[in-house]
Amino acid sequence: VREWIEHPGASSVIPLLPDNQIILVRQYRYPVGQVTLEVPAGKLDHVGEDPLICAERELSEETGYTAGKIWKLTTIATTVGFSNEIIHLYAASDLTPGKQHPDDDEFINAIKIPLTAALQLVETGKIIDAKSIISILMLAQQVFHKK
Repeated sequence: VREWIEHPGASSVIPLLPDNQIILVRQYRYPVGQVTLEVPAGKLDHVGEDPLICAERELSEETGYTAGKIWKLTTIATTVGFSNEIIHLYAASDLTPGKQHPDDDEFINAIKIPLTAALQLVETGKIIDAKSIISILMLAQQVFHKK
């Protein structure tokens, strides 16, 4: 007998500003008992929701920004040992600021940080969230190693 968690899926988005800063969110995460630094993300509202729509919604809710350009980085299975959760990872640029409007149960602070500094936080183990680590590494590869 196996127990596992059924999950509706999710999307995340790493916002990139013209000066190679990114926007991350700080929030307390009860399962790990600490404040984490993460890319904006959230669950799909319903089965079959377009993950891109979810990413755009989460970008707006958690940061206040809207994107002129958004692209898919990859899709990951977060915890294949006990959940079927799939997260679609996006990046966004050509950002227009607006007003942050998180869900009523979300207490988050959006911060701007240079992409190079975020890489250092990944390398030193200060960013521990898997979707955020993958997003930061993939975006840095695209930004700093363009062909």
